[in-house]
Amino acid sequence: MTEQARPGRLGPLLACLVLLMNLSHARPAEGPAPPADATASSAVFCPVCGAENQPGSKFCLKDGTPLPTLEAERYQPGFVRAPETLSAGEIQSAIQQAAKSVVRVRVKTKTDFRYPAVNDFGYGYMAEMKDERRLIGSGFAVEQGGWVVTNAHVASPFGAPAELSLDAQDGRNLPCRLIGIDVASDLALLRAEGSDLPAVAWGDSEKVQLGEEVWALGIPLDIGLSLTRGTVASMVRVHVGLNQVENFLHSDAFFTSGNSGGPLVSVRGTVLGVNDMGYFREKGQGYSIPSRMAKLVIDRLRQKGAYARGFLGLQVRPIDSEMIKKYSLHRTGGVVVESILAGTPAETAGFKPGDVIFGINNHALPDSYVLQEAISSVGPAAAIQLVLDRGGREIPIDVTTTARPAWPRIDPVQDLERYLHARFIDDPKKKKVVIQTNDLFSLASFYGFADGDRVESVLPAAGWTETLLSPEVYRASHPTEVRTVSDLREALKRMYEAGRLGVAFGLRTDRARPNEPLVHSLVLEETWALIV
Repeated sequence: MTEQARPGRLGPLLACLVLLMNLSHARPAEGPAPPADATASSAVFCPVCGAENQPGSKFCLKDGTPLPTLEAERYQPGFVRAPETLSAGEIQSAIQQAAKSVVRVRVKTKTDFRYPAVNDFGYGYMAEMKDERRLIGSGFAVEQGGWVVTNAHVASPFGAPAELSLDAQDGRNLPCRLIGIDVASDLALLRAEGSDLPAVAWGDSEKVQLGEEVWALGIPLDIGLSLTRGTVASMVRVHVGLNQVENFLHSDAFFTSGNSGGPLVSVRGTVLGVNDMGYFREKGQGYSIPSRMAKLVIDRLRQKGAYARGFLGLQVRPIDSEMIKKYSLHRTGGVVVESILAGTPAETAGFKPGDVIFGINNHALPDSYVLQEAISSVGPAAAIQLVLDRGGREIPIDVTTTARPAWPRIDPVQDLERYLHARFIDDPKKKKVVIQTNDLFSLASFYGFADGDRVESVLPAAGWTETLLSPEVYRASHPTEVRTVSDLREALKRMYEAGRLGVAFGLRTDRARPNEPLVHSLVLEETWALIV
């Protein structure tokens, strides 16, 4: 070999050396290795340009680079390359393979329900939805035999039964049936029996890294397959309140309308989450149900058709500076009890507000999601032991779970205070309930409530009609007189309607026209406190 020939030969040698160095950067396996990592029967990707070559090729057809080989006897089972070593061609191949599992879910349902609403002038009324509706969502096959995962709000919109069918990407429309539904986590399992839908493998959401590339897949509306790329934006266990039981994976992959129920996949083409909610007006707000949680629920639905969750009756919150100050907490790890639901096992067992739960069945309790899923997974009538810190003393408490109610709610006064960032206080001298709010940016201020306003009466949504609640109509609708917070609490039990909070207040204020009572109608989308 002459001196002039050396530079021309160093390029491919360095390319092979770089490839071998990249191959050495591996992390624990999260699933089967991609096809390009294993045997000579798979496509081979060029280490320089990333082009895909036919199995068995020795040189890249695009730039002539020698292609690496890995003998079958040297292949280590379970080996998975680090994502940064994957070429663009390998990623596209994995995503396209995963996309074959995605289906459109067609939904036909008859709606017949009422829900509270407010018009442009602030008058509340009861609206009606009574017609046949045709809706579209997404789903994906997880096993051979037509097993398809989607959201509960897709499979049963508005909680109503529906006729379901699937559109496969080859043009077939497949009849399917609902196997099971878990409203608490917003997951459902369908089956198109006898179909040969390609299946996608579950990944492990617990191994996801901040900034990792992900893809949101779906078949929204009638525009065909949709693939949007993003990155994992938050690794914290986000509690939004959309679902009763949640632990969202937050990414900035854009969710198109109709993507609900589709998969969020890794660059290896494995499912890291089930797309559940996106904010269309603000980019970077995509929330997916993590794969580890989704797989657990789906396995229960497949085995038993339902997820019988355990329940204690505790409202809990993560420990933060507000909780530490409020309850003078001695411990920063675990979750703090905010309230105890009446008539529940938690009340019988003697839990108190300010208790810090940091252990369950001899295991440490790092956060509220682990507590929620641990209690859910044991089901009803299960004996468990929680370890808590009460004023610096470690106390074990034995308690037996019950079945989780369909709609568990905390004290309605506390619930409304949580929404409004305000407080309702007894004034025993004047026999009135006074509103306390000093936050000018709270919803209480937005809806026209002011510090010191007095609640004279309320009309919860259950008492509304189709007639607009003008002051005259409000007085004629027999609102409940309010003299104490107990009166308010009893009335507010009827404010929950069709996933919303609706209540009209008769207020007395000193701000203007003090002798003329004001009527404020309030309607909010219901969000869920963290209840276990």
